[in-house]
Amino acid sequence: MTDEHKTGESASASATELRVQVGILGERVYGIDKNLGNRIDNLGAKFDTFTQELKTTYATKVDLAVVDDKVRKVQDAQNWVIKLIIGAVIVAVLGLVIVKGGVPHP
Repeated sequence: MTDEHKTGESASASATELRVQVGILGERVYGIDKNLGNRIDNLGAKFDTFTQELKTTYATKVDLAVVDDKVRKVQDAQNWVIKLIIGAVIVAVLGLVIVKGGVPHP
């Protein structure tokens, strides 16, 4: 065998080894890519679940505006009730003063 023939076989073996390494690397990259794809899909599903729970659990601005309006109406009604009670107490005290004449009788 000549040196050229050995060099050719050595180059062929190196090329084959290089192809094997590239193949292994390609399989690893494919595995990583597939794994990342699965993780992205899982995160997307979790995000969809989270947004659905958020919509069903928490009130929106429109819901809060309706509740705020109702609370204001209740507070207004409560203020009128308090004013009526205070007015009734004042009228009762004035009535008592008028009936008794404002002067104590023995």
